[in-house]
Amino acid sequence: KDPIQIGKYCYYWLDKESSQDYNTYRSPSPRSILEIPAIEIINAIKELVREEYSLPLDKIPTLTAKKFGFSGPGKAISATVKEIVNYMLKNNVIELKGDYVCLSETD
Repeated sequence: KDPIQIGKYCYYWLDKESSQDYNTYRSPSPRSILEIPAIEIINAIKELVREEYSLPLDKIPTLTAKKFGFSGPGKAISATVKEIVNYMLKNNVIELKGDYVCLSETD
């Protein structure tokens, strides 16, 4: 299978359609952030935003790290989460309102 690419981040899934239908994430996880499929990180971020209605953009890496059982965001976690947040913004999954992130009306 071809990898699904999100910026520099790529992961393998049965196919793109089934990855988009996956709506959960596995936590806590003994995996490194680089072993967690992007769709799981997307789902965790969506859950965070849904729970809080909106979140400060700069808090998302820390809160996402905690969703996966990490004590906090290290360099790799921060970089990965920021890249996925940018992907989510570009694809209208989430939107920025000032410095706060909320779910897009279309999601």
